[in-house]
Amino acid sequence: MPGGVPTDVVLPTEDEISLGGLPYSQWAPSPYSKIPGRAFDRVQVHIASHEDTTGLQVVDKSLQAMKVRLWEDIMPMTRNQWRRKHLDDPENFDLACQYLGSVIDTYTYMNLETVQESLKGVFNNIAREWKNFEAALNAIRDTKKEPPISMISLWEEYVRGRWAIMTTRSHDWVMEHVDNLRNILIEQLKQHTPHSLDTLSMEQWNITNKLHTLAEITAQSGYSIVLPMHGYNSHQAAETVDNGLCSPRIEERATAYSIQLKISTRQRLLSSTIKNLMNESESMMSGIADPISMVENINIQKEEQEVLRNTIAKDSTTPLAAAEWILNMKQLIDSPNYGINRWGFITYRITYEQSEEEWAQYLEKLYADVDDWGEDVAGAEMICKMARLRWIDGRDVGIAENDVEAAKRHFLALTKQDDFQDKSDWDEVIFLFADAASVASYLYPIEDASGDLRPHGDFGGFITAVDAPFDPSNPGEHAEESPGFTGRMRISGNFLWSDLFALGKTQAASAEDLWPLAMHHPWQTYVGPVVSKQRELWRETRRKFEHVEEFQRLVP
Repeated sequence: MPGGVPTDVVLPTEDEISLGGLPYSQWAPSPYSKIPGRAFDRVQVHIASHEDTTGLQVVDKSLQAMKVRLWEDIMPMTRNQWRRKHLDDPENFDLACQYLGSVIDTYTYMNLETVQESLKGVFNNIAREWKNFEAALNAIRDTKKEPPISMISLWEEYVRGRWAIMTTRSHDWVMEHVDNLRNILIEQLKQHTPHSLDTLSMEQWNITNKLHTLAEITAQSGYSIVLPMHGYNSHQAAETVDNGLCSPRIEERATAYSIQLKISTRQRLLSSTIKNLMNESESMMSGIADPISMVENINIQKEEQEVLRNTIAKDSTTPLAAAEWILNMKQLIDSPNYGINRWGFITYRITYEQSEEEWAQYLEKLYADVDDWGEDVAGAEMICKMARLRWIDGRDVGIAENDVEAAKRHFLALTKQDDFQDKSDWDEVIFLFADAASVASYLYPIEDASGDLRPHGDFGGFITAVDAPFDPSNPGEHAEESPGFTGRMRISGNFLWSDLFALGKTQAASAEDLWPLAMHHPWQTYVGPVVSKQRELWRETRRKFEHVEEFQRLVP
């Protein structure tokens, strides 16, 4: 099960599983032998295929990008990426809140009634196919006097576990950063001395406005980051008296949350007031601007919001293990059949004007960027030391300077060699190349004494990723969703493993899918998930640096 959790449900044998890849007519007893096709094919039809489009939804690319990474248990942004963007700095508060809000927006979308019905429909369609498969298997088991199995129960347990991990990690991520931002503001409150304890100062107003924003984010994450399974085949929803907090409808959860938060916080505040009056507490007589009283009220609200979240998510919170893509990589490392000792990208050098010293300096800075990942990625320590860039010097294989097409031909031929994956797990779709622009981006960073190069962390070094099979002359039926994509995309070195490799490994997103997040960057560089404030700052930076040569030389 997801996260490596064992199941109590009886599992089918390997031989029984193999029957799912054969036509029913070849193995199933009557009447199941009359079911057309193979069980696995019939399941696959309902998973984002062209044969069953009832579950497909067209959404904004930024929302879609966030949805697929959350779906695959890939966190929105690692801790070091957050730090690089200076998102805990007061000047970046609005930007930080938009990143947090982008996760909430994704779950708000997935909780829309139409989307919920679509998810439920896909689940139940697949459950129906598993029901047929289990019935055929149990008919055979019955003749052998073997206990029955329940494929539909396994399916329900798998999805429930997958969504529990997904929502738990998402909510934990949001709240970690909310707590950090809140603690910074609380310290500012404590250190500020107002002129009067009866009237909030302007600084206190500014701080409390930000605290209110964080309280709203906490509330929205509390009732939004959940995926109800009411009406899902084989799922038994717990019967509880929760006054609407556990409703499958997000609108009802939001209303119940608001009402119960007001009641519980007022009760706590009243109790605190009475207690302080009985103790003749100085703080109760000091006025609304007293920092001690303000901090106490903030903590009361925080605690009550935690209680409400625990009620809403009591049946869908789970201990977190490593992300699934990392567990899969670990299996390849430990497997006696594969036993890989390295994984990553084939990387070409196609710029030759640098001295050996300059190239060595470039590699040092590039690796410092690329290898700075995994700090808070669960399980990353199991695989991170095996991450590699396998360099090929273009001069050694007859590739002329800046000849990307020659590098592509070489890569495609390389992937067809029998020993290409010998003890390795190299990406077979994406390769990287280092050109003069990539070298310059690391060796000659833009000087920003004025602090106008914003957002922080978005204008560092990059390398270029190439989708080798992509044909610009035949871009495919979804080309309009990634306008201007030519098969290449610059990417910040810090996002190679956490985003490009992880999303490719899970088949969640290709370079073409990520391109809409890079296309509006002044250097057309992928720097992770994108929000509206970020695009606004990109436009300002483009304008302020339009006459700065060092900046413009990196514009494609």
